[in-house]
Amino acid sequence: MLDDGDGSRDEKKFPVDEYLRALSLASVPVERRQWYVRWVERFAAFLVEKPMDAADRDDAEAFIASLGRRPRTEAWQIRQATDAVRILLTAVFGKSWISARSGSLGDSGEDPLILLGTICRARHYSPKTERAYANWTRRFLRFCRSRGIDTPDTEACRAFLEHLVHIDRVAASTQAQALNAMSFYFNQVAGTGLGNLGDFEKSRRARRLPVVLTRQEVMRLLEAMDDRHRLMAGLLYGGGLRLMELVRLRVKDVDLERRQLTIRDGKGRKDRITLLPDRYRSLLATHLERVQEIHALDLDRRYAGATFWPTLARKYPNAPREWPWHS
Repeated sequence: MLDDGDGSRDEKKFPVDEYLRALSLASVPVERRQWYVRWVERFAAFLVEKPMDAADRDDAEAFIASLGRRPRTEAWQIRQATDAVRILLTAVFGKSWISARSGSLGDSGEDPLILLGTICRARHYSPKTERAYANWTRRFLRFCRSRGIDTPDTEACRAFLEHLVHIDRVAASTQAQALNAMSFYFNQVAGTGLGNLGDFEKSRRARRLPVVLTRQEVMRLLEAMDDRHRLMAGLLYGGGLRLMELVRLRVKDVDLERRQLTIRDGKGRKDRITLLPDRYRSLLATHLERVQEIHALDLDRRYAGATFWPTLARKYPNAPREWPWHS
């Protein structure tokens, strides 16, 4: 991909000597530099026809995300690839790296919370999960600093989890969420592994009976809503959708004739088909007709279009403005 007809590298696309100097200035060990070059070569292949000097942070994010989708990609490989592309864009091409929006890429020398965001997004974790893991990691590192712990380890994690029980008096589900976040931090971000926590004290889970509405109570609740909110609540209740699955539903995933909805990239990154409640079929059809008129007006006003992953937008460049892809 980076070679011309006689087998030499295309210096215009990939200034190898300049990049190697940048690696030297960045104190990258000599034995690792060949791997950094290979990551940049893969990045160039990922860009296809786009020149490397025209690449930006969005391209880097899409590339790192594509690596995260490969099942055998390790966390250290994502960190190394991120570092390689960062040095290329900043030191060779003079691009900015940390943008005004929240940073999502970083290398081993940056804030661990930025690196945590890198790995979460590369593995397509939900934004809610990423925020929860970042908040717990921030609290844990603050806990370590308050106790003079320079290098967080398994014992520090154990003390933190017991602190949540004794001092903060959190519920069992909250402590379990903190434990999941700590496991992710030690295994994926720090790369040291959490280790054996032993028999640490756990919060006692209170046993309570669930409060469930009867069918008649649900119907009365739905009837008290206006059409727009009744449609959303009815699809959630009748189709068994999660909230974000409803928000991400696109027009092409609604089949009025077959009375079914296609849920894509749901929990566990799985697709599934669920039923479209017949009670809301006509209401949904009316809603789509009204939204399609608004969509046509938006196109006349040069509306940017629906939201897409960068890689999907490159594959279907016109899709964001097409009606079936509207969400």
